Amino acid sequence: MANQCGTRFSEIVEALQEDALLIYGKYDLDKSIVWMAEEFGEVVKAIHKNEGKEAIEEELGDLLAWIFCLANITGVSVHGALQGTFQKEIQRQQKKYGKLKYCPSGMQLQSVSSNV
Repeated sequence: MANQCGTRFSEIVEALQEDALLIYGKYDLDKSIVWMAEEFGEVVKAIHKNEGKEAIEEELGDLLAWIFCLANITGVSVHGALQGTFQKEIQRQQKKYGKLKYCPSGMQLQSVSSNV
């Protein structure tokens, strides 16, 4: 089951990155960085001003779209980037705490393999 979950996650993220390429193309790098930074600011503003879940969701969506766009411009796999980050954090928590600190007891990570 873990491999199926990991494979599905991989396929979804890769499809989203392909969709972003179709929608945004390989937009100008510097302009994309500015747009991404602006969207990050809007996420923070929505959270700090308690604008509600829908506003935060909208702003996170905008931010994620620009992250996918930047990944396409730079030739980076978002899935690969997340996989590396998740594995690094798993290893850090296991080394420091001997377990995943934030994982509720009784729950297990579904995809710890290379298919994260």
